Amino acid sequence: MDPILFGGIPGSFDDRRLQLFIIPAGKCKFRCTYCYERCNLGHMEPEVVQAVKAFIDRRLEHLDTLSVEWFGGDPLLAKPVIMDVAQHISSSLGSVPSIGYSGSVTTNGYLLDGDTAAALIRLGVRSFQISLDGPPDVHDESRVRADGCGTFCEIWDNLLALRDSDLSFDAILRLYFTPATAARLHSLIDLVNDAFADDSRFKVIFKAVARLGGENDHKLELFSPKTEREWIAPFRHHLFYESQLITHGPDEPQIWYAAKPNSFVIRADGHFSQSTVASCDDRNTLGCITEDGLIVIDNDSR
Repeated sequence: MDPILFGGIPGSFDDRRLQLFIIPAGKCKFRCTYCYERCNLGHMEPEVVQAVKAFIDRRLEHLDTLSVEWFGGDPLLAKPVIMDVAQHISSSLGSVPSIGYSGSVTTNGYLLDGDTAAALIRLGVRSFQISLDGPPDVHDESRVRADGCGTFCEIWDNLLALRDSDLSFDAILRLYFTPATAARLHSLIDLVNDAFADDSRFKVIFKAVARLGGENDHKLELFSPKTEREWIAPFRHHLFYESQLITHGPDEPQIWYAAKPNSFVIRADGHFSQSTVASCDDRNTLGCITEDGLIVIDNDSR
């Protein structure tokens, strides 16, 4: 699910809808060249996990829709936290079965092996967003592990394991490109066509790399919006099935999740923020969540 589109404009102000972005681990094993995250928080501690559960419990009976999106760092570094909270939600929903619930994970895909995916899906976390930067050689230049090794093959093997399963899920492949790599993206699309074209569980979105506050922002070449659209058009045509595309029309009304009063980002340290971008920046901190599930706003930081 794209966070921008959750509930549309009317749903953005509906207090019976709740959208949570939870960051259970601020760290990541990757050192992507254009990463904007500078958060070195460790795993979410048990008292913060309890606070998240209590917060959800306080809101649950008053909701029509609950969306929980796991973010990071790489959230799968804190897989036990995700499983714990997801199990709690799954059990709690038994008393309010009318609630529409969706769970998703935005991950680099390196730790999304078959057993992990199956366990998450059983607990209602059925959507995965995984980013790829091009065919293996291109991807491995930008999405490298901390030890300098490439990552494409492990991620691709995990995706193939998902494909070969009979699990019910949605996998959104975010295919990124830059002015330096755009011409090579057709090779990755060929791989996607060969592996996933006949599998409706896999969707594709094309996205140019942007400057979002990373330490290498000054080194990034960018497309103009017009040029980006000109590149994306043939990418879309290169896919075998148009139904696999995720697109947002230029005239489609959208509200960024950070502007929604019913959307929260909860960090591993128990503070909550407006956005997953620069989530550990003090200017992006609203307050904290208490162990009994109350939100405490820090008015001095506003």
